[in-house]
Amino acid sequence: MGKLIYLATGGILGTFARYYFSGFIYQKLGSTFPIGTLIVNLTGCFLIGFLSAIIDEKFFLVMMPKEEFLINNC
Repeated sequence: MGKLIYLATGGILGTFARYYFSGFIYQKLGSTFPIGTLIVNLTGCFLIGFLSAIIDEKFFLVMMPKEEFLINNC
């Protein structure tokens, strides 16, 4: 049950962060092209790559593969 609560909390926080960050970019740039969504997606890709490199070098995840960790936490 604890995993479900963590998953729901992470999903809610990620959704709100994505929504407000994208809206902030739209307000600053005022474009009809969805530049906010593009920037949010590129930032997410960068963070997943960055975390993947750190996990490969620093941690040894026996119980959970790296991909599952990143998918569940990013």
